[in-house]
Amino acid sequence: MSDEFEIADAVKRDVRLRLMLIAPSNAGKTESSLRLATGMASVVGGKPVLIDTQDQAAAWYAEKYKFGIVN
Repeated sequence: MSDEFEIADAVKRDVRLRLMLIAPSNAGKTESSLRLATGMASVVGGKPVLIDTQDQAAAWYAEKYKFGIVN
């Protein structure tokens, strides 16, 4: 086994955002997620899509934010 490392020049590339929001119930995770996604979509384009694991509870925000939903 070699003890040498291969060194390459750094090159800027697109990377995916990895983000996790952790908080107790009713702390605002869903709305915070929608606010973040709406802001990011306004910069890079596209439409936020939320995966709703609480039987369409996120639909509560449908009048305040424009987003797709997967139940």
